[in-house]
Formats: sequence, structure tokens, C-alpha cells
Amino acid sequence: MKVRSLVLLCSAVFVCPPSQADSVRETLAAVPAVLAAQAGARLPDACALLPQSDLEALFPGQSIKKDEPRLSALSKGPQFVENCSYRVRVPNPRTTGDQTKFAWLFILDNGAGPRDFADRFKSRSDTAAMRKATVEKVDGIGDEAFQDVSERETTVYVRKGALFFDVQLDTYSAQTLPNALALARQAASRWSDAAGMGPGDGTIARNEKIEIPADTRESMQAPAEQWPDACAMLTKEDVQAVYPGLDIDGPDKRMAMLTRESREQKSVPLPHPIGCAYTATETRNVSGGRDINTTSIRLNIADMAAKPEYAQRMYKVIRGDADLPGLGTAEQASIKAASGEVAMLKGALTLTLKASSYKGSRDQAQRDKDVELLKALAARVAARLP
Repeated sequence: MKVRSLVLLCSAVFVCPPSQADSVRETLAAVPAVLAAQAGARLPDACALLPQSDLEALFPGQSIKKDEPRLSALSKGPQFVENCSYRVRVPNPRTTGDQTKFAWLFILDNGAGPRDFADRFKSRSDTAAMRKATVEKVDGIGDEAFQDVSERETTVYVRKGALFFDVQLDTYSAQTLPNALALARQAASRWSDAAGMGPGDGTIARNEKIEIPADTRESMQAPAEQWPDACAMLTKEDVQAVYPGLDIDGPDKRMAMLTRESREQKSVPLPHPIGCAYTATETRNVSGGRDINTTSIRLNIADMAAKPEYAQRMYKVIRGDADLPGLGTAEQASIKAASGEVAMLKGALTLTLKASSYKGSRDQAQRDKDVELLKALAARVAARLP
């Protein structure tokens, strides 16, 4: 009314003093900006509904990076920030490092009603079983809300007046659902159809710490106490029987640790050696000189698996070029003649037995002899398999 009165007073009929005319022009020029500001104040803003400070309170001390906000489509009228997302780094229960989880708020509709909410609730409920999710209504958030929780993500859908939005968090720990509900509740408090965006109910309740979920992976290795003794399967007496008359050095035992990769890596010493090595030396007098040939013999436990099916996978990795059927108690056995190595599988245990001489690497006849001696040694080992 004030602007209209000034226009009448300073129309073509009435003459205004120059100072009054300037004031009228300034007032008229300011009207579009004022109207635009009033309209903008009544437009939602996804990043104002979900500010970074809320996430910093729920994920104390963690790295949080905001993605580029996304504006609404022009077809929806005056543009507003429709989508706001963040990348949150949280502890990885399986390693000593962190992993990225996403958090975002998406404005679904700025002119919604109860029917829109009901339709979304029905559609998410109808597909819940297929998605292995649970869908339940939630009290105390906006005018109406429901949560949609699956193994991978937790989403809270909220209608506050005509504003319909969802808050989504990648599932991380038992804190995920309470965090999502807190963010949704705080976001709803920052909006009203009459006033538009507002400060909300205040500061979101801060978490004291980030909950690290338990690492529930099953170990693929058997417990340390179940690992057998490599030197009990390949004894010095066995080597002496297969290589009679040779000087036998050993056993050289190789000990190891059983380590499980997790946030807190746990390593325990294995009670028995997983490697057992011998050296068989043959010395002959030839033309007044000494002819020496050494054979390196080693048994290595490739794996003691938690389940036989895991051992089958390992055996596929270590198996030889040709099968050796009927080798003692071994369920499967194979040989790589070129490298002088036998692989065996029994239950959850996989191992390799290698025997090769210095001369065998250069002489085919000696290599053939080495292979026969290896097979004889493998038969003794197979008979001792636990």
C-alpha cells in the first residue's frame, strides 16, 4: 500500500520534488529483490536440513567431506537445493584403516500430502521382503515418518507439511538407525510450510564415540592348536630309508605365526613347525677325486583350513601336472615332475613335498631317479597324514 500511494502521489498528474521521486524509484527497484528473498526463504534447502555440523556430532573426530549440492529440476519451479550428500570416513572393522560411508538427504516433493506418504510407505513395504528389509512407521518425526532398514542402508522417510524428504545412511553399526532417526528428526524441525527454513530444535545430541562393529567373518584357517607337525609327517628315519647310505642333515624346522587380518590384528604362534627340511649328501670317489651330489628335501604345510571346502581351494592352487592316485591315506595327490614336487590333500590339510638333487637339474637320468625317490618318500608321508 505504501508503494501504491507513492505511485499515485508521483503520477503524471502530480509533480514530485526530485528527492521524493528518487526515493520512489529506489523503493520500486527494491520490490523484486524483497519478493524474491521472501520466496527463497520459503524454499527448502537439503543442505540446510542436513548440515555438516549434525554429522560431525554423530561421527566425532572422523573425516567428513561434502559433495556438490544438486539443484531441483527447472520443471519444479524456482530452483532449490534438492539433494545434499556427504562422504564419512569410519573405522573399518576388517583392517587398521578407515572406509567411506555415505550420508544424504533428498527432497522428494515440495508439495506433498498424506496420500504421497501413504503411497511411498506401501511401495517400500511391498518390496521389503525382496530387498530383505524391514519397514516400520516411526512416531515423533515431522507429521509422519517411516524407517526402511536393510543390510546395506538405512532410510527414514519424513513428511512435514507439504515437504516430503528422506535421510539415508549407509549401514555401518548398531548406531546407524539411531543416527538416521536423529538426523531426520532434526531436519524436520528446521522446516515449516508457513515460515520455510528455520533454525530447528537446536544442536543435535552428540555421540561420545564411533561404535566399531564386530568383525564377524569366519576364519578360513583352523585354530593354531589344530595345525599338525611337519616333522612328524616327514621324519629323519623316512629320509634315511629312501636315501640309504647318504649323509642326512636335519631336520631344519620352520616355525610360523597364525595371523588374522582385522582392525586389531591378532597373531598367535603355531605350536609345531609348518616346514621341515633335510639335506641328503652322496659322496663318491671318481678317478681319484670326490663326486658330490646333494638332494634338498622339504615338506611344507600349505594350509590347515577351517573347512575341507577351503582346503579344496588351496589344493587347486598347489596341485601338480599329473595325479598320483592311491597314495596312502591322501584323498588327492599330484606331481610336478619337472620341479620335483608332490602336492597332497587330506581333509582340511594341504601340503607340498619337494625333493630335487643338484645333478638332477642338469641330467635327465638323474632327474628321473629323483622323481622315483620323491614318490617313495611321498608314500611314507601319505601314510603319516593325521
